[in-house]
Amino acid sequence: LASDRGTIIANTYDYIGGYNVIIDHNNGYQTYYGHMSGPGYYPVGTVVQQGEAIGDIGMTGYATGPHVHFEIRYNGVRVDPETMVGQ
Repeated sequence: LASDRGTIIANTYDYIGGYNVIIDHNNGYQTYYGHMSGPGYYPVGTVVQQGEAIGDIGMTGYATGPHVHFEIRYNGVRVDPETMVGQ
């Protein structure tokens, strides 16, 4: 699920992150969702709403079990999600 409203800026595959989506929240923040079971549901340029389903949990790329690799980035720098989620 999209953690916040934003624009999909990547819907791709790489050998480490597997199928992954990046959402730009247009305020310096971006979120990354990796290891999905297949391509994300929406093409680049689509605006998604907070809580909207963007893909399915999987274990593509370099993964040992089904999960979503979730990152928050601010101005390109990773932020500890525990300091942000729920606020």
